[in-house]
Amino acid sequence: MPRPPFVLVITVLAAMAAGCASNKRSPTVVPPTQSAVQPVDFSGSWERNYSRGGDIQENVSRMARRLSRNVYQGSTPNSRRGYTSSSPSLGPIIAMARLADAITRTDTLLIEQDEVGIEVEREEDFALTCEFNNTTAQQFYSPLGHEVCGWDGTRMVFHVALPDGVSITHRLVMAPSGNELNVATTVTSPASSTPYTLNRFYTRFEPLPSPYVCEQTLSRKRVCEFRPSDEREQQRIDSPDSGTP
Repeated sequence: MPRPPFVLVITVLAAMAAGCASNKRSPTVVPPTQSAVQPVDFSGSWERNYSRGGDIQENVSRMARRLSRNVYQGSTPNSRRGYTSSSPSLGPIIAMARLADAITRTDTLLIEQDEVGIEVEREEDFALTCEFNNTTAQQFYSPLGHEVCGWDGTRMVFHVALPDGVSITHRLVMAPSGNELNVATTVTSPASSTPYTLNRFYTRFEPLPSPYVCEQTLSRKRVCEFRPSDEREQQRIDSPDSGTP
């Protein structure tokens, strides 16, 4: 599958997250269990709900406080004399947070799903795809690394293990109402024992018809022109494929 130049950003940021690791370990991938029957239909158009979702700075501060507390509780009385709240290194956490933010900035998702597979089109980013061809999770290798996708209960999971030991996992979870979608993105790195998870929330919406009519030509490639709604409707009626006698 071809990848756009934006993937280079992912690779660079991933290298930042793993750069301070002294011992790199091989990525371990545990495939999610894929069901023969699709438990959830994610199909539809989704737009980001900015009133919900993780705040990068707040998440990093929370993780820093938790790490500092764990380090303090695990230290000896003598070592606590020179202890400060900034003792744990925040470099790997900040790098993972930046990576998670960079790959989840899309405002809209267009999801197409059928009995064959699922495709999650993300604005200004490459699509997440998975084929439902058997009862096991799909695994393949790409320029990014080792990729795995499949069902984990009612969650749809896309996982990629990068060559440098960094891994990225997207988990799609549908709310019981069917009108809200949570995309939880988790980044792990050999440089940190604690993974970083960023939640984005999306709500269903009905996209408006585009005022532009486009066609693909051999000489001029993709050509688009603006047409008012009444002209587009007339064109649909006059189209040979419209079914009008």
